[in-house]
Amino acid sequence: MILKKGDKVRIKATDEGAEIVEVIDEFHALVDTFDGVIEIHAKQVIPYQSSDVRETITSELSFAKEQKPTQEKGVANEAFSFNNRKNRFNYELDLHAEQLIGTRDTKSNEEILSIQINRIKPYIDEAIELRIQRVYIIHGIGSGRLKAEVENILHKHPQIVSFQNKYHPKYGKGATEVILKR
Repeated sequence: MILKKGDKVRIKATDEGAEIVEVIDEFHALVDTFDGVIEIHAKQVIPYQSSDVRETITSELSFAKEQKPTQEKGVANEAFSFNNRKNRFNYELDLHAEQLIGTRDTKSNEEILSIQINRIKPYIDEAIELRIQRVYIIHGIGSGRLKAEVENILHKHPQIVSFQNKYHPKYGKGATEVILKR
């Protein structure tokens, strides 16, 4: 099955709905999720079905770019693509459940925590790839369990220079500032 720009999909790992906003190549696309645009592989999504009935997809999924006049692919195009992705990158990752899954009613606290944790590493990896120096991971203040999980992941990541959770005028104490290697 071929997916294209504008198609709705569900991310397998989080069961989150998303829309394809740009096809990068046959197996990679940018999708718009609740917390921003992320790059995803075709194996990580299933087509959204309006009846919300999930059927097993037996054929391999791939992405198809819109047909445009042919251009030589070169350094200028790659730089444009990189800058385009960097300009759309969200410097904040909001891990509040309402931002990631809409409503909490259908998921247990453990399922929600798993979804939240699974968003951190791909976000950090994309920031590093785009040579972003500083991001904020919004975890809220709550019981502190999510904040502890965030810190545990950040502590183990080799590309992180430092991170701190101090008062910030915009986030209060509910976000961790992360400084990445350039």
